[in-house]
Amino acid sequence: MIVVGHPEQAGDADLFKKEAERAERMLNGMTTGPRVDAAHITTIGIDPQGNAIGATPMEVCNTLMDLAANCDKLHFTYVGHGLQYGGAILKGGDLKWEKMAEKLIATGARQICVTLIACFSGAAIPAFEKAEVKVNGKPRKFKGSVVTSSGKKRKTHVTGESPFARALETCYQDPFADLNDDDTVTPIEAAAWARFVDDDARGDAGLGKVIGDGVRTVVKPPTLTRTRDNSDSGGELEFEKVKFEFETISDAGDTVRDCRQQLYIKNKRTKDHKGKYSVTIWCVDKDANPATRDSVASFVPAATVDQRVCVTRLPAKCKTIEITRGKKAKPASTLSPLSGPVEDLSEATNTIDLAAAYARNEAVFFDLPIPGIPGESYLTALDPVPGWNSVIEPAFFTVPVLLDTQVVLVRGIVPDTATVGAWMYAKVMKTTPPDTTIYRIHALLYDSLAVPISGGQEFRHRHLDLPLGLGIAGGLTRIEDSAIHLTGLTSCSVEPGGDLRLLRSLIQPDSGGASGFVARGHLEASYAAWIGLLGGLRLEAATGSLFECAVIGSEGDG
Repeated sequence: MIVVGHPEQAGDADLFKKEAERAERMLNGMTTGPRVDAAHITTIGIDPQGNAIGATPMEVCNTLMDLAANCDKLHFTYVGHGLQYGGAILKGGDLKWEKMAEKLIATGARQICVTLIACFSGAAIPAFEKAEVKVNGKPRKFKGSVVTSSGKKRKTHVTGESPFARALETCYQDPFADLNDDDTVTPIEAAAWARFVDDDARGDAGLGKVIGDGVRTVVKPPTLTRTRDNSDSGGELEFEKVKFEFETISDAGDTVRDCRQQLYIKNKRTKDHKGKYSVTIWCVDKDANPATRDSVASFVPAATVDQRVCVTRLPAKCKTIEITRGKKAKPASTLSPLSGPVEDLSEATNTIDLAAAYARNEAVFFDLPIPGIPGESYLTALDPVPGWNSVIEPAFFTVPVLLDTQVVLVRGIVPDTATVGAWMYAKVMKTTPPDTTIYRIHALLYDSLAVPISGGQEFRHRHLDLPLGLGIAGGLTRIEDSAIHLTGLTSCSVEPGGDLRLLRSLIQPDSGGASGFVARGHLEASYAAWIGLLGGLRLEAATGSLFECAVIGSEGDG
């Protein structure tokens, strides 16, 4: 749910409309974001002509009352002005943060993710912590997260847009922001990332806090170690080693502590920095016996004025970094200020999707032929999969004379303890002129199940061979980012009482395989496909919804 506040000043209507559109993109337009179906997003405060006029307090309360009770998760975003004494400025009246919290709790949602883009919005956090209402006769407190664009005594600075909201949107698209490697950037992770990577966002003292019990990830403020670079153009850049510490807390209260280290470059000069030489980053441990010195990354550093760019992830145990100068970049004078090992997916000129299935303890190997013109220079980078020993080679290359193709290798090993596959994002960046290709490699974990999928299970990033098919008679089954291959003469069904959630996955038989797929229970499917089923897809008094799905190559009367 997105709520637009009352526009009080010139320019507010356009700003609020722009931020509401951004909020919708963050909810359903990011591969690593919440991925809420567009049909499930409600925006109030925008008239039928698309003008931001502001929602009334009554509209907010009535819309929340109309929401389906006991939903799994409710995302609530407010964009507008904030009261200095704590609340949202709506059309025809204000709504205090305490009252907003009570109305949200009353929906019965099991988890609520609140994002407030407003001045003084930090005051909402203590209000949400204290709020309590009765739901079905039982007292209930707020459970979820609250992200605010400013502290409780600070304004949210705006120059045509909200810097904090802009940083949030960028972070939702950045796989580096997924601190606990669960393939989803939560609002708390995005807020922690945004406050570091964007100086304007940090200046408003934006906050992010998890409230209530249950499984959650708590991110601590990042610690930073600066190293001035004396290896390229006389130390014009600062290299920043940043450590993000976070805790994952289970329903039982068990706490698992972990950390993520990233290396950033920051241009402290008053003009763009165009790298003249490549640099190599080394992790050094002088306390080890013997001392170790391991190469982490090589690249040509470049950054616009006052820009901070994430260039690589560092090993968790990397205590000290050293920087050495490499070969002269060719041609240095035409390097793009935005070239570097990290770019957003949205900025890529080309995106290529690849997929393959691998068994445990099997080597992952992709060779990427990169067409080019002799003399062209390229940078490469890989968002590594923890525990997979994943690398990309070479880190920097120039297309050889007499050849028009360079092969880039992506390698790794699936651990024998793996329970899910993973996305591997390989970036190949031409520096002259700037051009980026993103290779989105979907490495599925291969399994063959000797029993049918019967209910209460969860499969993510899997390639499953099912000789006995699928028959869900009860419980909730989730299949996400997976391929289900039916290898026998079998059938698939979701029976009354069964519940199947199918997201970005396909179901396909071998030749002469499954007779069809019948849903008599509950089926929620988004970006899913049923391919080559004899009898196709049959819905017999089923409940649920299908969004952007396809039934392809079926026969019979389905």
